[in-house]
Amino acid sequence: MPDQPGPELPSPARISSRRHLLQAMLAGWGVILLAPALYILERYLVPAEEPDRQNERIDAGRFDLLPGPSEPPKLYRSKGKAIYICRNGQNQVQAISGICTHLGCLVEYNREHKNFRCNCHGSEFDLNGNNLSGPALRPLQPYRAEVIHDEVYLSPGAQL
Repeated sequence: MPDQPGPELPSPARISSRRHLLQAMLAGWGVILLAPALYILERYLVPAEEPDRQNERIDAGRFDLLPGPSEPPKLYRSKGKAIYICRNGQNQVQAISGICTHLGCLVEYNREHKNFRCNCHGSEFDLNGNNLSGPALRPLQPYRAEVIHDEVYLSPGAQL
């Protein structure tokens, strides 16, 4: 029997280049599939940052129309902000952000427990905005409130 040449085998360099191409394609697909999951995980684990707006001043309405200490706080919404406002026992205005410091969800006032609760992940805050429970690591942002000629003006920062 004459020696017949068998099927031509690919050279080792050609096999190596195919292998590298397949590995690179597999790695690329892995990155494409993993990137959204990592983004979602990062958004869950890293607290939301509010932009610094120390000089911004918000007109929140008349002092006499604000709820008293025994009433639920009023939710004021304007320009993407949510702020809970009420008069405290000394007839001064108390104002805190209605945005959860965990992921930026809106917190709601819970009449039964007389506190604020984030419905996204269950963080709870007292009436002064301090953390009671949940994944939020920081308290709700206080707003500085000034009453000028019976009008209430708010600006980000510590209470006066």
